[in-house]
Amino acid sequence: MNKLSDEHLIEMLELQDKLNCLINPHWLSAKYPWQRAIRVECAELTEHLGYKWWKKQEPDMEQAQIEVVDIWHFMLASMLEGSQGSPKHVVEEWHRGIDFPELQQISLLGKSFCLKGLTMHESVDILSAFASAGYNFPSLFEKVMTGVGLTWDELRRQYLAKNVLNIFRQRNGYKDGTYIKTWHGREDNEWLADFMAQDPAFTAAGLMEKLE
Repeated sequence: MNKLSDEHLIEMLELQDKLNCLINPHWLSAKYPWQRAIRVECAELTEHLGYKWWKKQEPDMEQAQIEVVDIWHFMLASMLEGSQGSPKHVVEEWHRGIDFPELQQISLLGKSFCLKGLTMHESVDILSAFASAGYNFPSLFEKVMTGVGLTWDELRRQYLAKNVLNIFRQRNGYKDGTYIKTWHGREDNEWLADFMAQDPAFTAAGLMEKLE
């Protein structure tokens, strides 16, 4: 699988900072609970993967991918906050965490595991548990990401699109509660997916124009 380049990581960090500044120019000192948001997104991801052994369920991988992209938003914000807003420091920390050995034993709450032996559901559960403890786990996130069928290139593509939508939402009343997500019977997320499908080589400016 392709690796996440430093250039693309910095690009997404800068976009995340731009979005966060739109919400609160002083977001770096606001101490927002990014890890709580990650836990909630992990729970929503679990719903789309299907966990109910007592009934028939089919995984909704398209929605699962959307949840993984949302987790990535909060991970970027968390990593930026932990590095005092320095993308360079985030990149350094990223390299220290992304190549974690698959067979190395990890202890968490009295239990031991290694990345190689984890199922998809276990990976999501442990990603959430590490978030509860205040830690990001790059290599485990990568395992979850690939588990829903995403590469780093596709994650970046979906992140860039969702970032445009999030900026559009903020500019149109999302924070004060006046934004309406449903247009002509469909949610804005669905319209975004249509626009991405119509133009796979979309630009941020082009997507924003279509949303407008």
